[in-house]
Amino acid sequence: MNTLMQCMRNLLSSFTRHRHLVHAGYTFAGNGSWIMQDGTFSLADFTDAYQENEVQRVIRAYENSISIDIHCSTSGGGEWAKLPDMPFVKYCKIRVNPTDILDSGSQAIKDFIEKVKAKEPVHNGADT
Repeated sequence: MNTLMQCMRNLLSSFTRHRHLVHAGYTFAGNGSWIMQDGTFSLADFTDAYQENEVQRVIRAYENSISIDIHCSTSGGGEWAKLPDMPFVKYCKIRVNPTDILDSGSQAIKDFIEKVKAKEPVHNGADT
């Protein structure tokens, strides 16, 4: 499990502002812990990785601009579903199993569309 914990620390302490964490394997029905080849990975393990000094340094440097989407089973105890409401995650946006909705009202999307519209058409060299 040391490898997964180190990978989790690396993911959480990266300077990427949006992160996806996907677990598509088996889980325990009682607490939602992920069943890995060499052990389990629980919400408590994620919490430990999240609260490490290096991770917190990065999260506070980009306060309220980091988002983490976690895709995993929330059946059974549903422990992972409680993560966004935990007090220690207040400096970034964590969503568990978010819906796939693209907000066309997003300013970034509007800016991109305007940029594409403003481009001059490409002319074929044979047309001249």
